Amino acid sequence: MRPPRWIVRLPVIGPVTAKIFRWIALQTQLRYSIVRREGILIVADLKSIIGKHMYSRGFWEADQIEFLFGFPLPAPASPTGKRWFVDIGANTGLYSVYSSKHGRFDRRLAFEPERRNLIELKFNLQIN
Repeated sequence: MRPPRWIVRLPVIGPVTAKIFRWIALQTQLRYSIVRREGILIVADLKSIIGKHMYSRGFWEADQIEFLFGFPLPAPASPTGKRWFVDIGANTGLYSVYSSKHGRFDRRLAFEPERRNLIELKFNLQIN
């Protein structure tokens, strides 16, 4: 459930209305929502703590993302000259998607053993 665009664009009412619509979505037990943050799309499972946090407040683990993607990279150590991002226990793929969108790595490998998270991971990689 999203508010109409013309309401969101109003200077005072817009931000408040968006928060009200988010609260209604959480209360009515909608299961999934797509969240846009910093140029990427992420499927948020509104029944999980991480999904609720991303939906209502923004990125999950923002400090870790800033630390991981904020430092300069050394020259690639692989024989092909490619930089790999390996995400073990990828959950829904936030780090993998972020690494692909911001161009710091040439290839990504994400592994997630839990089935529901794997489905969300695949969806997140496809929509980005």
